[in-house]
Amino acid sequence: MLAFLPFHYIIPALVFISVILIVLLVGLFVNKQPVPIKDGFKLGEEPKVNYSIPENYSSLDPDSKRQVTIQNLYLNHGATPEDIASLLEVETALVVNVLSKRGHANSLSKSTHI
Repeated sequence: MLAFLPFHYIIPALVFISVILIVLLVGLFVNKQPVPIKDGFKLGEEPKVNYSIPENYSSLDPDSKRQVTIQNLYLNHGATPEDIASLLEVETALVVNVLSKRGHANSLSKSTHI
């Protein structure tokens, strides 16, 4: 069918279709809003995991209890690492370290932190 169309009609049609496809593809990638990150954690992110406290919580040593409490506050209550550190009266670095060891921290570079 294209063989019956004059050449000067085919080129503009192909250019038009190409431009539309490029605009659609760029729109898919450009409109992504970056999520603000602080201390390796997404701010305002709803907890995705329902963390359950171990049944033997009362028999755990103090350090293990602190780790469980940190995970519970972060995962179930959506507390930020700063809030948890303030509540437990510990350094924020300790909270971030516990969450990182438990696999709850995002592996983002320091340059994306706010």
